[in-house]
Amino acid sequence: MNTNIKFLLIALGITVISVLFTGMLLNGTFETFDNVINDFLTSIRTPFVEQMMIAITALGGTKVSFILTVAAIGTLLYKKRFYLNFLLINAMGGGVIITYIIKKAVARERIAETAYMNIWGFFTDRISYSYPSGHSVKALLFFAIIAYFIYLEVDDKKLKGLGIFIASLTTLLIGLGQVILERHYITDVIGGFLIALAWVALCIAFTGPLIRWVWDKFSLNFKRSIEKLVSLW
Repeated sequence: MNTNIKFLLIALGITVISVLFTGMLLNGTFETFDNVINDFLTSIRTPFVEQMMIAITALGGTKVSFILTVAAIGTLLYKKRFYLNFLLINAMGGGVIITYIIKKAVARERIAETAYMNIWGFFTDRISYSYPSGHSVKALLFFAIIAYFIYLEVDDKKLKGLGIFIASLTTLLIGLGQVILERHYITDVIGGFLIALAWVALCIAFTGPLIRWVWDKFSLNFKRSIEKLVSLW
């Protein structure tokens, strides 16, 4: 089976699971689960753990994730990995839009006080709802692309495994940190991971064919333009 088709099927499958999960969430199915897990994770919070989680979860914040994305784009351009560059831009850009739409649609109240958006001083009057966790979405999207890059580019199996493990662990800690710091329910994090997984799989399925289609169109139009110029002579 074609790789793009595989990722498309994965994206569709996770999307179905995500929709079902969100529906169950809205029906209050996970209320007890949320309370039990959140109570447990907040119980292990110490001053040291708190400071460590603040530092780790900052990686999933809007400003830091933007800086990391720009740095990754620059690195990929330098290495001439244009496919991965388009993939990263599509994943992160689309992920932010999807997260905002779902937050507005579900409108789940925060576990603590109401939070507001703050993108370098803009949109500060707009409520940032709880579901899904934006940190979790951005973290999984970014580190999934990094893990995919490591999978494609690193030949040494041990280094490849270590790199993917670190990317996965960082993503998990960012999500759990949001719960430990009492910023989100555990289901906000799980929902964010599901949404991000579905979107990144869809991006992998379509980015390659989209680039080829655009390039073919550009090449064809460029060729026709040259032919017209030549015919004028």
